[in-house]
Amino acid sequence: MSKQKIQGKVVFSGRDTFGELTVADKDGIRSLYFGEGIVQSSLKLGHPSVLLMDYSQAMLTPLLFNERPERVLVVGLGGGSLVNFLLERCPDCAVHAIEISPAVIRVAHDYFDLPRQNSRLQVLQADAREAVREMEASGLLFDLILLDAFDEDGPAAVLMQEDFLISCKRLLRKNGICSINLWTWPRGNFFETYEMIGSVFGGNAGKIPLEESYQNVVVLACDDASRYADLMSYRARARQMQRKWGVNFPTFLMRIGWQRSAAEP
Repeated sequence: MSKQKIQGKVVFSGRDTFGELTVADKDGIRSLYFGEGIVQSSLKLGHPSVLLMDYSQAMLTPLLFNERPERVLVVGLGGGSLVNFLLERCPDCAVHAIEISPAVIRVAHDYFDLPRQNSRLQVLQADAREAVREMEASGLLFDLILLDAFDEDGPAAVLMQEDFLISCKRLLRKNGICSINLWTWPRGNFFETYEMIGSVFGGNAGKIPLEESYQNVVVLACDDASRYADLMSYRARARQMQRKWGVNFPTFLMRIGWQRSAAEP
């Protein structure tokens, strides 16, 4: 996710109580902007499952450790690029998506090829805190949780609330991973948030810095980071999955820095 002026031909512009949305096309790429220029999603027209943005690719790094998740939770729908990728590339995976804005859901369906009918997809229009608490009470468990909730001002406040992160931790199956998209901009309070995530997950958190133009950092959190201490053992798999899925797994694997690992005292 990056901040820039809206570029290309505007094909949709609207606003709801959660902010302003713009969809614009340029050179075969369709982008969803929040506010005056926060790029939330980009889609290659005719190829909705291709991930064009570095941050969205980086968020899926946990697939290196489990390429066949049975159930994934996505918080923050945007244009639905993560959802479309999972539906196409993980055919046995059920995807639950939570999005607070009805307008975002409509835009994802109307302009970004998010399927309206798919037996493996459930899109819930709800406040993430309430929805996650209900899922926790119901006993649902997930192999992967992707937290990508943004508004026109930056990361949604829910991502920086300890009780919400605790609920997400409880929703993870054993060996599950939570992948969180954060900003390094001051609005994102990155270092404070990263420290809190590490505290919630017992120090088992790591970060994947992206290119400076994005100013994003993807944080991974799990119940036991020691099982991923030997990252080099995943290099061959990363190259294989890059060829298969078109995601730059080798680069993201090399950038993972765990707060604590089995290699440390």
